[in-house]
Amino acid sequence: MNIEVPAALPLRRAFTLVEVIVAITIMALMMVGLLSYVQSGSELWRRGQSTLNLRAYYRAVSDGIERDLNQALAVANTVGSVNNKMRYLVPLKQGALLGTATLEILHADGILKKQLITVSPGFTIVTSLSMSDNQVTRSRYEYVIARNVATFTVARVSSYSMQVNLGLRSILGGDESGFEASKNATMTFVIPSGK
Repeated sequence: MNIEVPAALPLRRAFTLVEVIVAITIMALMMVGLLSYVQSGSELWRRGQSTLNLRAYYRAVSDGIERDLNQALAVANTVGSVNNKMRYLVPLKQGALLGTATLEILHADGILKKQLITVSPGFTIVTSLSMSDNQVTRSRYEYVIARNVATFTVARVSSYSMQVNLGLRSILGGDESGFEASKNATMTFVIPSGK
């Protein structure tokens, strides 16, 4: 009788423990490098987005100030004065009554706000929303224009022009140690007919 012996299985070579540890170390170093690259790209994206948002915010605030000055009947700041507030008169029309209101844009504690100072005789200032023809609602004219205001100065250059220096800042990261972006510019307004 012929007994057949099965052929020996070929030897399978496996990774040694040293090779596995070296491969894991190389992979870990590659992952750390990749994650730091992604994190720096993310931080760069956030800074760029913060700068774009700040520019849009600045544009909205400066457009609001410009709109108010274009509607102004007169500006109370004297020629040659430089301060952190701007006082001006705007027309009021409530029903058949015509008059004026004195408004003020004031910078205090990093906030730029608009306040209603006085109204012409015949009008009264109320805080509720229900009003008659001779009542002016305070909340319509008083509100916060901007937050995170670094600088706000108003200079009346001449009887026909005014310079407003507005500086806004944005802190990224939620604390004082984060990235800070700022936008600061001086706007010159021509006051029609030297009001």
